[in-house]
Amino acid sequence: MEHIDYFKLQAKNLLKDFKTRFFNEETKLYEYKPKFFDISSIFIDFDFPDYKDDFSFTLMNAQHLIAKMAGYENWGELTKAPISELEIRHIIFDSIHKISFDEWNMYIQNIEKEKHIRLSSKEKLEIIKKEFMNINSDSKRKLLAAPKNLYAFMLPILAGYKITFSFDAVEYAQSYLIYSSDINDISTAKPLAAGQFSPIEYIAHHQTYVPYYWVRAFDGKEYGEWSAIARTNR
Repeated sequence: MEHIDYFKLQAKNLLKDFKTRFFNEETKLYEYKPKFFDISSIFIDFDFPDYKDDFSFTLMNAQHLIAKMAGYENWGELTKAPISELEIRHIIFDSIHKISFDEWNMYIQNIEKEKHIRLSSKEKLEIIKKEFMNINSDSKRKLLAAPKNLYAFMLPILAGYKITFSFDAVEYAQSYLIYSSDINDISTAKPLAAGQFSPIEYIAHHQTYVPYYWVRAFDGKEYGEWSAIARTNR
């Protein structure tokens, strides 16, 4: 299936899930019986007010939302994207339960930073085919263990804050990804920094205090279990 056609199908499936919407008299909320997506969570994540009685959702809306989920600003940007980039987004979209777009972007940024290079779309495609193409077929693969003893040390500097993350190494890990959130809830965690070894440093150029951190190991195919929570020494 061509990549544009693939995303068109996802939009149609999202619209089908929306059409299962019903009003639950007990909870007094609109709910769904979806087949393809966790549509309630998607609407929350992308700030779609489906709680309103007059809320409507068309195929055009579904295409726009699928484009946003794939990392684009809108459907038009998705349809004009290079083929190699669309193929990358296609692979990740198919494996979203294993690796998110934020995690992929952080992974690529880490490679570029470590090697002082700028990867082209074709080079990124080669990486994702090599590292991630079998991500769905390896269903019996055991997740990497959670890194233990995560500590976050914050040091004020002229540019803002330098945060140093240290933790125990995990066997078979190729790299690590640090997540942060302003509340103690993993579901709200966003990728913050990445590196191949501990310690990992991050420069916060603005003086915004983010109190909660986690780390996961990455083995080249998927991310492992979440570490225990860490807070900075601030």
